[in-house]
Amino acid sequence: MFGSTLKRGFSPTAVALAGLVLAVAVLAPSAAVAKQGGTDRPIAAKQSGTNVIDVASGAYVIDVTGTESHLGKVTAHYTGVATPSGPNTLSISGSSVEVAANGDKLYSTQNGSATLDAAFNAEGTLVNTITGGTGRFENASGVETGTFSMRTRSFDGVTLTSAISLSLAGGISY
Repeated sequence: MFGSTLKRGFSPTAVALAGLVLAVAVLAPSAAVAKQGGTDRPIAAKQSGTNVIDVASGAYVIDVTGTESHLGKVTAHYTGVATPSGPNTLSISGSSVEVAANGDKLYSTQNGSATLDAAFNAEGTLVNTITGGTGRFENASGVETGTFSMRTRSFDGVTLTSAISLSLAGGISY
């Protein structure tokens, strides 16, 4: 039966092409289902607020607001430690909780570095590793990388208070 069909004008190339189209049609719906609720999506954040550092211990607390993909307007609370790593450089490690516009939370850990100037202003890089959350972010994972900038507002010899801005981008899966 197939031999007579080929003799009537269907070339082997047309049959192979039809097979490829059928294979793509069969596989496409399952690929679309796999993308829902679990594949990587781009994420980007812009946040600004206040950073308070205990100079003796290096402990910091950052409270910021801003916007972030998949979260909308956010408030975020970062805590951690800034450790001197050179004459004008710091190593940074910490964790954060971001609260989305609908109340869902996104948890992450941070690692980074910064360079300080004579007035304790800083420019640095940050890696934000997403470790889970609540609501739709319950099993979230991913990584954002980016930069931050701190501008000194006050320093009393014990506590350094700075304005901080963060800009991050990467991928999230949830």
